[in-house]
Amino acid sequence: MIIFRFEYALLISVLIAVTALVPYFGAYIGGFAAFMLLLMISPTKAIWFLVYLIVLQQLENNLIYPRVVGSSLGLPGIWVVLAAIVGAGVGGPIGVLLGVPVATILFTLVKNDVIRREEKQKIK
Repeated sequence: MIIFRFEYALLISVLIAVTALVPYFGAYIGGFAAFMLLLMISPTKAIWFLVYLIVLQQLENNLIYPRVVGSSLGLPGIWVVLAAIVGAGVGGPIGVLLGVPVATILFTLVKNDVIRREEKQKIK
């Protein structure tokens, strides 16, 4: 944001960093507040900020987050995205937060069951 010479870059960055702790839509909440602040200063910069935020969040939510979370949990990236989407559909914001852990538990249980059955077939 400093590169693009946005006013109050540090304040806006901290605000978005704190709200981004909520997966998928938290940064948009902080981004809206930052957009309103920038809109009072310069409407043109506010629009550019909005474009910047949307592009950055799409990259993070669709490329970086699934790979990082998936690799740390042992879950394929596509499952992370699907778990969050299904969780949001079933439980709203709470479902987004609980979707990935529930999917990880189910994935681990099914994976362990498949391994157990394969070992059982090898014994026979």
